[in-house]
Amino acid sequence: MAQNMNLTTGIALSTPSIRKDANKNTLRVLDAAKKVFAKNGLNTTVEDVAKEANVGVGTIYRRFKNKYHLATAVSMDIFSEIYEEQNKISLTNHPADTKLELIFDYFTMASRRYGKIHDMSLQLMNSKEIGDDLQQLVTSNMKKIFLKVIIQGQKEGLFREGDPEVFQILMFNMVNPYVVYQIKQRIPMSDIPSYLSQMILKGLSR
Repeated sequence: MAQNMNLTTGIALSTPSIRKDANKNTLRVLDAAKKVFAKNGLNTTVEDVAKEANVGVGTIYRRFKNKYHLATAVSMDIFSEIYEEQNKISLTNHPADTKLELIFDYFTMASRRYGKIHDMSLQLMNSKEIGDDLQQLVTSNMKKIFLKVIIQGQKEGLFREGDPEVFQILMFNMVNPYVVYQIKQRIPMSDIPSYLSQMILKGLSR
């Protein structure tokens, strides 16, 4: 399980420990922050979150250094949730090509559900101060899922032979949050899962 920095204490914990080890007030803040950040992205203020959570601003600052650390904690919580659900898909009895589309489908569904948080997460990943932990979490989780499905697809004879880690690198660079962000500017979110899976499985062939 990937290690990440607990932004409330600075202690390295296993994903998704931010939620598992949090007290009730912290959970209330995280859940409220999800709602507000989904609506307003990084335009959200700590005061907005405090109002939604029905707690004092000081309660938030005792747990998170600033708005950006709170936003990063929210993003890490959501991407951990996405990974857990995608991992469940990878453990089903579906063939590998079907799993790919289901995995992409869950990601796009979560992106719709959480509104502006997807775009906010990309902004945070580009932050030199706080983006590394989030970037590492997302990259590590996606690569683990992809490698598992690639190996299965090779065993099933659905995918070509070769070094699965090379294919994993290629797949990650074709399908990651940055790519999804760019594609959704041009095609409907509902079409993205099948589009991505077909591009990976067939490339540019007609």
